[in-house]
Amino acid sequence: MNVGCVPSKIMIRAAHIPHLQTSHPFEGMSRRAPEIERPSLVRQQQARVEALRHAKYEKILETNPNIHLVRGWARFRDAHRLIVRRPDGSETEVAADRILLATGSRPAIPDIPGLAETPYWTSTEALVAEEIPEHLVVLGGSVVALELAQAWLRLGARVTVMARSRFLSKEDPALGEGLVRVFEEEGARVLLHTVPEAVRYEDGRFILDTPAGEIRCDRLLVATGRRPNTEGLALEKAGVETAADGAIVVDDHMRTSADHIYAAGDCTDQPRYVYVAAAAGTRAAVNMTGGDAALDLSAMPAVVFTDPAVATVGYSEAEADRQGIETDSRTLELENVPGRSPTSIPVVSSSWWPKGPVAACSVPRCWRRRPARSSRRRRWRSAAA
Repeated sequence: MNVGCVPSKIMIRAAHIPHLQTSHPFEGMSRRAPEIERPSLVRQQQARVEALRHAKYEKILETNPNIHLVRGWARFRDAHRLIVRRPDGSETEVAADRILLATGSRPAIPDIPGLAETPYWTSTEALVAEEIPEHLVVLGGSVVALELAQAWLRLGARVTVMARSRFLSKEDPALGEGLVRVFEEEGARVLLHTVPEAVRYEDGRFILDTPAGEIRCDRLLVATGRRPNTEGLALEKAGVETAADGAIVVDDHMRTSADHIYAAGDCTDQPRYVYVAAAAGTRAAVNMTGGDAALDLSAMPAVVFTDPAVATVGYSEAEADRQGIETDSRTLELENVPGRSPTSIPVVSSSWWPKGPVAACSVPRCWRRRPARSSRRRRWRSAAA
């Protein structure tokens, strides 16, 4: 809400406008780069964030008499009691028979020599920056890195993207390969399997020592993943188990290892998407009040808001193979789809073939259909990269 979905989508949409003005495919219309006043864009973006935060969250807290808001930093005293340190330094104790943990996540910063001593950006700073960089280097090859890299590229920055492996490494390789082509066609430099060996900051410039040589830039965006905000909660005092990265382990009812404590959102070991967090939160509320609601993520949809966008749902071909599901892939080049430009995105929906349910994904200039013949559950995959 504050530093993720809402501001990023506004920024991405704003960056799409100058891209259309300079790169649209229509004859009879001039192509020209607009003047961009970044501070005005940021003010409009943040005003919308603040309005939505008040309407969707703060107003509810203010008007519901059954909700008591305590501001501060909490830690467990024991399984049923929390100590909250208020902003003024005072502490108060809160006791409850049911507890929900929804502490979110923060950017994960890689251990690169010298990086911590530099004024690098995370996504938080990149979303509200009021100056367009001359040269922006982006570390990362997943969702946040790619969305913001393309947005800044379209706003006028020169962009270099460094990925530890490949773009969207957890997805079908064809998706990442398609996005690499798109980024390079738009003018970005893409360095795959590349991680800086060291970073330093001198005279207002970042200097990155990389296997591809020394790279200098005026801004560096670190978008290499996120880590759960669970340090300092003293979860061990409540008997709450965590994964190696600190994520709270939950079952499909959002229960932790302590039966009366639930968790939802980015602080858990579930996929870090806002709609997963929302679905998990509602189910946790139902279960904490005596209901029975499970969250099934076996066919979870996911979207990357690049242009073209990437959308996936269900198994990838590799995942299906690991499950022992026989797959048969087909690729349809988009040049062969009537009425569509080479980079347009087809609409893909769940369907059935005689051999079983269809799993499908589409990448730039192609549409791949995968009939998976295992169970009768619909599992389909659609991705426009």
